Amino acid sequence: MPPQSSIFRIALVGLVSLALAMGIGRFAFTPLLPMMREDGLVSITDGGILASIHLFGYWLGAVFATKIPCPPRTMLRLSLLAIGVATLGMGMTDNFTVWLILRWLSGVCSAWALVLVSNYTVKHLADNGRVEIQGWVFCGVGAGILIAGLGCLAFMVNQIGSSASWRITGTLALIAIFAVCLGLGPEFPATRLAVRSQESHRSPLDWRIVVAYGVMGFGYIIPATYLPVMAREIVQSPIIFGWNWPIFGAAALVSTLIAARF
Repeated sequence: MPPQSSIFRIALVGLVSLALAMGIGRFAFTPLLPMMREDGLVSITDGGILASIHLFGYWLGAVFATKIPCPPRTMLRLSLLAIGVATLGMGMTDNFTVWLILRWLSGVCSAWALVLVSNYTVKHLADNGRVEIQGWVFCGVGAGILIAGLGCLAFMVNQIGSSASWRITGTLALIAIFAVCLGLGPEFPATRLAVRSQESHRSPLDWRIVVAYGVMGFGYIIPATYLPVMAREIVQSPIIFGWNWPIFGAAALVSTLIAARF
């Protein structure tokens, strides 16, 4: 069994990777959307298109994640770096076509990062008898949402525009990404694993799981995408409506820790 310090590093790397990939790469758009609307950069329809192209990229990334001929460690590094660049790029232009490309890229790479962390980090913890720590890895999604929400709340209170907010978020994300890339260890193989012929068979696809996961998507993606926008329509003060997204993230964070105990 690896030392406690190694287990802590693995869990921390997984947590921060998911915070960056999901909390920032996938969901930073949510609290920034009402700010972009306030700045007159997008309409509700534009926001829906950007969210849809992002989720289309996420779907493609998840489907083809295991088919990319790239070592897992390199693939995770490239995915996180692309997410950071795409986040920063959202604040560097107001060209809608470029935004579509950046959100699509962020979606693809968010899925890649999630699949890699779920596969290698979680498996490594399980193989070493530390299943109870898996909840800390997945709480990274909620942690990222919480941090992004608090950041956007601070941006709104200080009247920082959406473009500058994207740039600040992207810059801070890139700093964290570089730290994570330096912290990756043997739990993410540096070479592409060869599949033996006797191991090449696949388990039958259980469509009940696919449908259940898809229904869950309807249950949280639609409200999650538009929750800050809906709150903004009801309450004008950012000091009040700006808390809805951090609370959402805090609930997601705590839920994984509770679920791991059951």
